[in-house]
This record gives sequence, C-alpha cells and structure tokens, in this order.
Amino acid sequence: MSQPQNYSAVRYFIAAITLLTLAAAGLAAASAVAGTWDVVSLTPDGDEMHGTLTLTESDGKLSATFVADDGDWKVSNVKFEDNVLSFTVSRDDAYNVSLKVNGDKMEGTWSGQGDSGKVTATRHKA
Repeated sequence: MSQPQNYSAVRYFIAAITLLTLAAAGLAAASAVAGTWDVVSLTPDGDEMHGTLTLTESDGKLSATFVADDGDWKVSNVKFEDNVLSFTVSRDDAYNVSLKVNGDKMEGTWSGQGDSGKVTATRHKA
C-alpha cells in the first residue's frame, strides 16, 4: 500500500515543479519587456507622433503608461505573449497596438477608427 502513496506524492511534486516553472517563465517574459520605450507612430498622413511608453511588472502582470506629444493616453489590455506586446490606448477614441519585441526594439502596427499605421519603439538604456 505504500507504493500508491509514494506515487501520489511524486505526481504532486511534479505538478508543483511544473507550475513553478510556468510562473517563472511568465515573470521572465514580463520583465523582458519592462522598461521605458521611445515610441514613434506614423499617422495615415505620414506624420510622426512621438511618445514614451513605460511598462512595469508587478506580481507577474504588466501595466503601462503612455505619454505622447499631445498628452497622456489611457493604456489597457496590456499583454505580452510569444514575443508580441499588445495593448489598447485611448483618450477620445481607442486604438489597438501590436508590437513584435526584438531585444531593445519593437516594431508593429496600430489600428482604430478606420485608420492604421506603423509603430516602432526603442528601449531607454539603463
């Protein structure tokens, strides 16, 4: 009878290690993108909009602030999965942003209100 109890203990141990590994991977992913980023968005007219995106990680969750040339924007729905950062920025209207992260650079697009454009970002050096 001691065999099944040992087997159960081993299963629980393996499950616990697996969960800890997944949690650590999630924290590492979030901190891989955390920091302050200089952002340049291109408007449909070809004009540049400059801003600063600040990503912070707390308890494995990302949050963000975005301050552009024209003031503060609300940031919501921040996600970082498979090396892609996505979020929504809004003030009067909402825009979805998706950026592929490559080290200290990001590249992607924004879309909303029937328009879209390109976005690039470079992380501030510490």
